[in-house]
Amino acid sequence: MRTDYYLEPNVTGVSRLPARWRRNTEVFAGKSISLDGEWQFKLFDCPKACDDFYLTEFDAHTAGYTAIHVPGNWQTQGFGKPIYTNYIYPWPVDGEYGVDKKAEPWKVPKENPTGCYRRIVYLEKIQENFRYVLKFEGVETSYELYVNGEFAGYAEDSKLASEFDVTHLLHAGENLVALRVFTYATSSYLEDQDYWYLCGIFRPVTLLIEPVKRIEDVRIEAIPDRYTDRAEFLADVKVSRVSGFSKWKVQARLLDASGKEVASGRAAVADSARYSQYIVPTANTARVKLCFDGVKRWYPESPYLYTVQIELLDEKGELLDREEIRTGFKRVEIENGILLINGQRALILGVNRHDFAWKTGRTVSKEHMIEEIQSMKQMNINAVRTCHYPDSELWYDLCDEMGLLVLCECDLETHGVEGQISHDPQWAGMYVERALRMVMQHKNHPCIYGWSLGNESGFGPGHAAMYNAVKEYDKTRICQYEAGNPGANISDIRGWMYANEKDILGMLTDPADDRPVILVEYLYQIRNAGGGMRKFIELTRRYARFQGGFVWDWQDKALLGKTEDGQEYFAHGGDFGESFTDSEVPWYMTNNGLVRADLVWKPVAYEVKEAYAPILIEKPLNDTTAVSRLIPPPLR
Repeated sequence: MRTDYYLEPNVTGVSRLPARWRRNTEVFAGKSISLDGEWQFKLFDCPKACDDFYLTEFDAHTAGYTAIHVPGNWQTQGFGKPIYTNYIYPWPVDGEYGVDKKAEPWKVPKENPTGCYRRIVYLEKIQENFRYVLKFEGVETSYELYVNGEFAGYAEDSKLASEFDVTHLLHAGENLVALRVFTYATSSYLEDQDYWYLCGIFRPVTLLIEPVKRIEDVRIEAIPDRYTDRAEFLADVKVSRVSGFSKWKVQARLLDASGKEVASGRAAVADSARYSQYIVPTANTARVKLCFDGVKRWYPESPYLYTVQIELLDEKGELLDREEIRTGFKRVEIENGILLINGQRALILGVNRHDFAWKTGRTVSKEHMIEEIQSMKQMNINAVRTCHYPDSELWYDLCDEMGLLVLCECDLETHGVEGQISHDPQWAGMYVERALRMVMQHKNHPCIYGWSLGNESGFGPGHAAMYNAVKEYDKTRICQYEAGNPGANISDIRGWMYANEKDILGMLTDPADDRPVILVEYLYQIRNAGGGMRKFIELTRRYARFQGGFVWDWQDKALLGKTEDGQEYFAHGGDFGESFTDSEVPWYMTNNGLVRADLVWKPVAYEVKEAYAPILIEKPLNDTTAVSRLIPPPLR
């Protein structure tokens, strides 16, 4: 067992960049096994205090292990205490808490609560010509994985999935999957959001059983023509690089919402890479291009989805693998300083959203998400910024289906040391890795119109590297960042937080900068705030380059607390007797929402509903006849 991780915090392990598709493995006798449910668990004060939990002969019962539910945070299940901070790192620096600006961004505290998980997985047999992959969709903050007593890998970047090929470690019968999860790691310096510190396996866990000869990754571009009903569809399909792969072919079929085929095509798998990605991006990849007429575009008001069926065929035409994924046709571009979606001026009537539920922390149910989107729709909200990290995969699926534009944000915030890390080129590699992993995992969701490089980290070489890497990989979306007012080499958008009318007019009249202006945060709903929202909407009518923004924020982030007599209440920072609480009055810093933690509307929600309404009824002073008109203009 590793016990030196805090001395070697930059180890990257063997997790790989996860692809994104809907897998249909029943055809190939493989399957996905959910490992959600009851696991064995024990919480230790620090990594060195951990026992031999990862060994198959270890007796967890006599060692005091108890049941815990996965997915879920351990603090919401009675293990340890949650900690709220705004930006101060919650561990002693130079002998005391909160000396944040003196923090050295490589030291990890040895006083580091560590959770050990165990789960037995029974496999009737190990199938030949299949590989077994453990997928963890979200584990906070970092973790080591062991399978049958062997070290299988290490992963950070807590809000994205990591996958581990464990085929060589499994056998028929009982298999032990064990994790050691650390509260703090080097990556904590990059995940310093104004939020709760909550830990554990908080998103689903799956054992994927997939063919060795398989489709590894699918990257889709679905772009409608600007002026006609014609569309172009491109799919880069990467296959496993095993003997004979260069003789394979890829078949793609595009189906409309009724299941009718509208286009299909076939392409050979490339045997080697080319200099230009415009030919074929890499070896062992096939590029299928399709064109067709009569496209139906994806809008938040009418989120039309197509289905893509992709088949991998061997040299004899026999089926090796099949994948299925949904897509939507959407065109995103900037012209004359204005963000256009499907050729029309976009108006972002947005809100910031944490992936959060008050009784379960970072584990959010499908039912809760659907209720959120329904309420957003009722408030005339059409866009969400995923503050300040990528959300659960399920959230993007629902936004695809129900129609919300999404600004997908990278899990990167260094607020506690301001821009210290961002100014240091040595950290640029970690910045770029986080950005590209986000884009690669979520790239095929039509709801996503742009990528955000994170939040409140100053800006520096790392952000410039992130921007260029993302824009080269994905030319179909915008890429933006706000902190420190960066230039066009880092952000396609000017997103000044909490800009007032004077600030907005200053950006719009800047002769040296004609980028669109969309506020990443505005109208802070602190305490009983609100009011004045109509002024921002009026500016969107007057100035084409001011295109709205995202209210801070969607829901209160209270956790479940109980009084001595068992009554439930909305608990805030300091209510759990935790060892450290941010001095920034946590009882209101966690509660800035348009809705309460239980999604009940606050009075300000009705102001948002009115301000964001697409129809305005006016009664001129010199006339007794009311006039209704669409305002502001819709996307189409």
